[in-house]
This record gives sequence, structure tokens and C-alpha cells, in this order.
Amino acid sequence: MALSKIGLIDPTAITGETALAETPALTDELLLSDAGTLKRIDFTHLPTHVLLDDTFISSNTATVTYSSSLITDDFEHYIITGSGIRMHTNAKGNISCSFSTDNGSNYPGSDGDYVRQVLVGQGGLSSNALNSRHGADATIQVTGNAYDFGKDGNAGHTANFVLRCYNLRNLDTNTAVNRYVNLQSTYDDRDTTHAVSCMGDYVYMDSTTEINNIKLHVTHSNTFGEGEFRLYGVR
Repeated sequence: MALSKIGLIDPTAITGETALAETPALTDELLLSDAGTLKRIDFTHLPTHVLLDDTFISSNTATVTYSSSLITDDFEHYIITGSGIRMHTNAKGNISCSFSTDNGSNYPGSDGDYVRQVLVGQGGLSSNALNSRHGADATIQVTGNAYDFGKDGNAGHTANFVLRCYNLRNLDTNTAVNRYVNLQSTYDDRDTTHAVSCMGDYVYMDSTTEINNIKLHVTHSNTFGEGEFRLYGVR
């Protein structure tokens, strides 16, 4: 009987066993009770958001890169989050994101490789107006958009963001415009000391080749000084 099988399982069956200490592989199996019947289930069938990488920066770091071992056909789209991001030096530095189709050998970076439509709100403006930033771009400006992030450098305010990247593996191979990124970010404008909020979209236009590498980097010859970056795969 299934119930008797459940009763035979004692906590000591796993106590003292080697801990995995990482996200299970998609083919790893778990044991569960389905209305009293013991069943095994592959990790691939568990909830849709899977943490693929968690990178914490505590010192001078030039880039955070997700290679082809992470950007695969296993997921429909990807989410990248940044929390408490500070620059390494007390100088300007905008966070950017770039895509690669050859696992990082090249990152297209000419105006028109990306197209943006972003609304930017800045604290302190008397009219509280939203500024529209649209048209050709050479990268995804996670922070920036005519403002400069990095007030007081490593000792100052932080940037926080969410990037939702859709169809990177290009399910429709006939057109480039289906590679779509939704951006939300908050940060502090170094030059005016006002808080800034960005919300909008980017479209990757360089080619129809499948994207297999994502790089986060900093402008103005600055680097990351502190913060946490997470990559999730979404089925």
C-alpha cells in the first residue's frame, strides 16, 4: 500500500547525507506524496522560476557575465535582478547590458543594434514630468538615459533593477525584433543628486541569431564595487 510506504520513510533516510548546496539539475529527482501515493518528479517540473546564478560583488569587478552554459533552450525567458549596486570609484558610471550570439566573443555595440522606448522620472523636477528616451541605441542602458549614476561612488547611493528578457533563443527565426527586454530601474543621479526611475522597453535588432551570452558592465571606465546580481530562468 502506498500509505505504508510513506510510513516506512524515516527522517534518518536523508539525515547526514551529502547536501547538494546548489540549484538541482533539471533531471535531478525529488520524492513526493501525491494524495498518499509516493512518486518521483524531475526538478524540471517544479515551479517556473529557477535561480540559475547568484553573484555578490564586494570589490572591483569589471563585468558580470552569463555564458552559454546558462543561456540555453531550457527556458522561455530570463530575468536578471540587481540589488544594492554601487560603483567602485567615486566617479560616473552607468550600468549597461549587452547581448552576444557567439558566447561573448563579440558584443554588438553600434547605434541601432538596440532600439529603446524608456520613460525617465527624476525627483526634484518642478513639473514632475516624465522624460521620453527613444530611438537607436548601442546597448541596453540599465541606468543612464541622459543621467549619470553613482552619487558619492562606492560610499553613496545604490542602483536597483529588473531586466526581463524574452525570446532570447529566437523562437521566430524570421525577424530580429522579437528579442524583447523590459526594463525597470531606480538609481541616483550623480550630477543633480536626485533620485531617478526608469521604465520601458528595448528591442535587440542586430541579427536573428540565437542569443547565448549576456554581459553587465559599467561605462566611464568605472567598475562594480558592490551589489548582488541574480539570474532566473523562466519556463
